[in-house]
Amino acid sequence: MKIAILIPIFLGVASILQGALNKNISNQIGLAQTAFIGNALVLLFSLAFLGLVYTQPQLFPQFFHIKPIQSFKWWYLIPAFFGFCIVLGLPYAFYKIGAVQVTVFLISTQLIASALWDYKMDGIPLDTQKIIGMLLALASMIVLNFKR
Repeated sequence: MKIAILIPIFLGVASILQGALNKNISNQIGLAQTAFIGNALVLLFSLAFLGLVYTQPQLFPQFFHIKPIQSFKWWYLIPAFFGFCIVLGLPYAFYKIGAVQVTVFLISTQLIASALWDYKMDGIPLDTQKIIGMLLALASMIVLNFKR
């Protein structure tokens, strides 16, 4: 089995644990402080990782290597904004509607958004299986929402 298959599995568990733990921490110290502490640590981890890749590039695949920035584009900031929204949004959503409903909605919308991204941006066609998967994802959101 390729290790790349294990990455989304780990990230799936990590995203739930991060959101749930941040919800619990936010109940104690507030979401603003929780986000600040978490993002400050992310900055420190990122700097340490950047230093490791810079000093030991042979340890990492080419995809990780540092490349010169020819010209900075404003849209390079968008993923950081999305990350900040995830750090704030998940714990709050867990607090308001619970981990299961948040996760179903999150995975369902990720499935739909990723299929549309593949189609529009990477030219990967939408096949019957993807369309059925998106419809089932929408159905799971609807079924779970009727419970409330």
